[in-house]
Amino acid sequence: MRVTDGWTFALNYGYLDASFDKYLDNSFAPGRPAIDTADNRLPGYAPENTFGANLDGRLLETQYGNLRLIVDYTCCSRTSPPGRARSTCRCWSRT
Repeated sequence: MRVTDGWTFALNYGYLDASFDKYLDNSFAPGRPAIDTADNRLPGYAPENTFGANLDGRLLETQYGNLRLIVDYTCCSRTSPPGRARSTCRCWSRT
């Protein structure tokens, strides 16, 4: 969105509802039966929520070029490594 001449501002949000339908796990133990643990698994490195904001503006315009200010902020909900148990904590952290 253009705020004024030479200045723009943008916001974005993303939501991902990722889950496994079936996840067979036997812990690589010989002779142990495979157990469906899909209810306790989350696809790895897939945050549920993401948010971003961006401000881009021209501070000074001269015959030699432009001096610009760019501020960018992103954050996402906690992710877990592939195959790990789902975290009930929905902390937001700056990235």
